[in-house]
Amino acid sequence: MLPRGVIFLRLWGFRFAGFHHNAPVPKWLKLIIALLLLPVCWGAGIALWRVVLATGKADTAWVAFGSGAACWLVIYLLLPKPMLIYVFGHELTHVLWAWAMGGRVR
Repeated sequence: MLPRGVIFLRLWGFRFAGFHHNAPVPKWLKLIIALLLLPVCWGAGIALWRVVLATGKADTAWVAFGSGAACWLVIYLLLPKPMLIYVFGHELTHVLWAWAMGGRVR
C-alpha cells in the first residue's frame, strides 16, 4: 500500500512515483524568493546593456528588433484574441497527455 499523497504516472511503459500536494505557497516565502531573484534581474539588465553597447554601429539589427516588437504590440492590442484556437490547443494537450499516460479519451 502506498502512502497517502503518492501518485504514479505511466509514461510509455515506465512508472514514475511522485508526491502530489496542492499546498498554497505562503506570501512571506514568495517575498523571500522575489528578493533572492533581484540580483539575477540586475545581472540580466547589466548583460543586456553590455550587449547594446557592444553592437556599436549595428543599427540595422536594432531597427529589425524594434520593428518586430512594434508589430507584435500592434497585433496584440488591435486584433481579437484567438480564444477558439487557444481552447482547442488546451484541450488537445489534455488528450495527448491522457494517451501518453495510457488513458482513454471518449
